[in-house]
Amino acid sequence: MRLARGNILLVAGALVAQGNAKSISEPEARADLVTPLSCSSQVISCSTDNVDSCCSPKNGLLVLSQQTSEKTPSLTLFLGNSPHDKTNPPASPFSNGDMPPKNGCDSERIYDDVSTTVEARDGTLFSWMNTYWPSNRNDNNLFWSHEWSKHGTCVTTLAPRCYGESYEPREEVVDYFKQVQAVFSKYNLYRALEHHGITPGGEYPRARMVEAIKQDLGVEVWFQCQKGVISEVRLAFHVQGVTNYLPANPVGSHTCPEMVEYPAKLIR
Repeated sequence: MRLARGNILLVAGALVAQGNAKSISEPEARADLVTPLSCSSQVISCSTDNVDSCCSPKNGLLVLSQQTSEKTPSLTLFLGNSPHDKTNPPASPFSNGDMPPKNGCDSERIYDDVSTTVEARDGTLFSWMNTYWPSNRNDNNLFWSHEWSKHGTCVTTLAPRCYGESYEPREEVVDYFKQVQAVFSKYNLYRALEHHGITPGGEYPRARMVEAIKQDLGVEVWFQCQKGVISEVRLAFHVQGVTNYLPANPVGSHTCPEMVEYPAKLIR
């Protein structure tokens, strides 16, 4: 699925300076590895602090943002941490409700060659990312490395110690992108809208689009627009256990008018 104008990007943060990045050939530290924990699959993120961060993501309110842009004919996406109101839901563990650090959460796992890592470990995933998650600046490696460094390192359930003694350097990088792929594929906004006769290239009531997605996918989205054209659609999630993403209440508001333009697509 590719928009005639489009990209899905994470909403905040600066790119970590590449001078701090490591190449794939450098030795990876394997300190702090532990035997895999026995985790309850029922724990829901942001509901308690009394759980190991390998069992439930501490940065537990996440947003899938599907975003469009006029710069290139592409579709990209992100999965990352979102700013959130500390009362609904409670912020955990960042009690002030802020986002995790803008340069990511682990300076030891900042990489500048994520494209090489993914291609070497999972060619199918690499192909999918090139099709559905390209950069709008024609540098996929730079973009993916940014997404991993800024957001992937903040997914606490993907910390190396969570893998135990079986951990292999950088396997969590691939696991992060696989999680994004899984959530994106499950919550296919294009197909949900199509089921209700809402197709790219037309103008539609925003409320009709919101309701169509809610009926098909059970998630309430919020739209962002630029000059009446949809520029971004966001979905919020909590996480049950390690990888079960549960729709959460929106953590933002619409910036679109009542009638919005749904940009045309090139590839489904």
